[in-house]
Amino acid sequence: MRKRSSLSFFLGIGLGAFVLALVEALLEVHFPGTDVFLFKEAGVNLATQGKFVAANLPHTPFGEERAFAYYPPLYPFVFGVWSWLVGVGLQQSIFFDALLRILRTFLMVVLIYPTFSKDFFTKKERYFRWTLGIFFCLLTLASTDRDRPDELAIILACFYLLRLLPKLTLELR
Repeated sequence: MRKRSSLSFFLGIGLGAFVLALVEALLEVHFPGTDVFLFKEAGVNLATQGKFVAANLPHTPFGEERAFAYYPPLYPFVFGVWSWLVGVGLQQSIFFDALLRILRTFLMVVLIYPTFSKDFFTKKERYFRWTLGIFFCLLTLASTDRDRPDELAIILACFYLLRLLPKLTLELR
């Protein structure tokens, strides 16, 4: 019973997060912030021109292109690969951010899963389980700030914690 309930819990969160992100993207209720020019321009240039450069960096003369090294370049590089695969546009940018938030939410659930008691997946706890699942789905809509590398940094930190988790749990015993 626990396996089936935990599987449906994870699938429910994944589906709920996906639906919320899809609705947000299709309705275009999210407008890009000013950081879209700073963090995504190099990715767009990589996808459209094959150059990892940006012209809208602070403290650079107007229109002068420079190699992008303003921030750790992983986020703009991943966005550039995404844009090369699916195209450049507002919806593609929104979907990219939505996918990062969905992955972040799912990884956070996976991280807290070991803390769930055996009773968590019983019929008695289903209302608490539903409440927690809805909370995690809504967490998908929340973001540090869109168009920024923060979400990717959180995802990388979650992967790192998942890698350390078996080692940490052994040391705590």
